[in-house]
Amino acid sequence: MLPLKKLNAEIIQNFPALSDDEVLSFLPSKADVNLIKAYCYKGEIANIYQIQKEPLFFKIDKSPELYPTVYLLYKFPYLLRTFTTSTPVVSKLMQGADLMLPGIHVKGELKLGCFGRFEKGALVAVNTDQNASPFAVGKTALSSLDMYMSANQGKDLNCDIVKSGENGTCVESLADHLQESDILNDDFSNSSSKEKNIISSSAGPEDMDELFIYCFIKALKTSAKKVELPILTSSFFRSHMVNACPPNKTLDVKKTSYKKLSKFLNAMARRNFVEVKEFPKGVENITAINFAHEEIKNFVMDESDFVRSIPDSKPSSTSGFVAPVLEEVYQVSGSTIQFFKKNRYSKGDVLSRAEIRSVVSTYIEENKLKRDDKVELDPILHEAVVNPKEGYKEFLRWDEIFSRLLGKMAPAVRITREGQVPLIKKGKLEPIEIAIAKRTGNKKVTLIYNVGTYGIDESEFAHQIQVGVATSTSVGPAENKPQGMTQVLVQGNQVLFIGKLLLDTYKLPRKYIKGLELAQKKKK
Repeated sequence: MLPLKKLNAEIIQNFPALSDDEVLSFLPSKADVNLIKAYCYKGEIANIYQIQKEPLFFKIDKSPELYPTVYLLYKFPYLLRTFTTSTPVVSKLMQGADLMLPGIHVKGELKLGCFGRFEKGALVAVNTDQNASPFAVGKTALSSLDMYMSANQGKDLNCDIVKSGENGTCVESLADHLQESDILNDDFSNSSSKEKNIISSSAGPEDMDELFIYCFIKALKTSAKKVELPILTSSFFRSHMVNACPPNKTLDVKKTSYKKLSKFLNAMARRNFVEVKEFPKGVENITAINFAHEEIKNFVMDESDFVRSIPDSKPSSTSGFVAPVLEEVYQVSGSTIQFFKKNRYSKGDVLSRAEIRSVVSTYIEENKLKRDDKVELDPILHEAVVNPKEGYKEFLRWDEIFSRLLGKMAPAVRITREGQVPLIKKGKLEPIEIAIAKRTGNKKVTLIYNVGTYGIDESEFAHQIQVGVATSTSVGPAENKPQGMTQVLVQGNQVLFIGKLLLDTYKLPRKYIKGLELAQKKKK
């Protein structure tokens, strides 16, 4: 039995068009609810919700999306957008084919908006020109705009067909079609049919397209959550998408329908995931990421992807790693803007301490403001370094002018990586954090955060620790940390080795590593 409150809330959230009374009509307060699990053709698990001996909803694998069955749509036909096709097409769909665009009936001429307005992946139902009752449920393979732009060619709907009814309830096909069903909790008392083996229509580049999109969104949800922009598209692919690829799968852009990474990312830009710009000429960069995108917010990783063990066979080498150059800089802002404008700088420009010192020295000399061991403040310099509450000051020492100017500018960090445009991170750069936590049985583990910020491949880093101290490691989403942060988990207290690895091998400054004091002290 399943908790009714949770299911009720999920139904209301996914189908706001249903009123409370309508939900109560098929899900009463003491309803008999069972969960039936069926194994699909590609290994996914279909979770079918049986309410009062009728299958009304289902989910595919770990996806949060709740599908209505056609039996529910008989009662509430307005619940989903409906596509109409010809009766002869039904038999093809029942054999595992997907609904193609030419098979959809369009009222009037083919024009913008003729399919309605929806995004790719929208839930829809399918009926025929001879029967208004839906016989299939699925997700659109294209957005309404892409359907129009495709000139009525190509695949429109990934069909997830569910036939059901009081007499002879039968699950015909789910997800990528059930080839072999294994009902784990079969409470269908009226069931008189067994699941049919359906041969799935083979997909060419579509499988690789789906893998690319999965890895792309997963990367945005995880490792790229705090990526410094702009970033080269090639670097994003290598450092984030490749790392997001599930175990035993490989990304190959030539096997996609896009053929080139640039075409794929431009397609993602058209779907408002990212902004891609070319600068300098011939070099493409991702300049903005839309983390508020619904597909990013609702993305759920596959269970096998949640924590990835690092394989022993991975080579351990840092020969290709070049430590980033981290430089504290200061951004022109606030009351310092006019002073720097006089020196050919604009609001938002960043300067190092040495550059600021040079600008101040040149300004004082060119305007002949030096008075023995002090500097006379002209109106521009006065505005930049004196607070209004202090009133008027005629002179200040040179070092005082310099320190005051730094205090009024916004601190930032300039991160320069080999072959990339320098990145400016406003505010304080988060250090690599090392922490010790206890697990079951009072066993200790070492957790490391933020290594990716410094250009370190987290999987390679974890493997080096694994080999160096002969212990198990894993890389996955950080626990009790902001969403999108990744952690490296190491069995035991390995702070001493990790510290040496970061300081000696990766050549990172000690001030950017927090937690080195947690190293296990050697016994005397």
